[in-house]
Amino acid sequence: MEIQLTGTEVHELREVLESVLSGIDREIAGLADPETRKELGKRKDALRSIKDKLPAGLIETA
Repeated sequence: MEIQLTGTEVHELREVLESVLSGIDREIAGLADPETRKELGKRKDALRSIKDKLPAGLIETA
């Protein structure tokens, strides 16, 4: 699958992913249930993989 994004869209998507990943880190740290921690860890890995595929530093100016 291929998605065409503008520089601004890439920038915003990267910002959202970084925020979500940070929240998942905090959530994992507060969990006692190992199964839930494992599932959140999988989600974190998938989101990090998406973020890592995005080009860095793109933003359009109006």
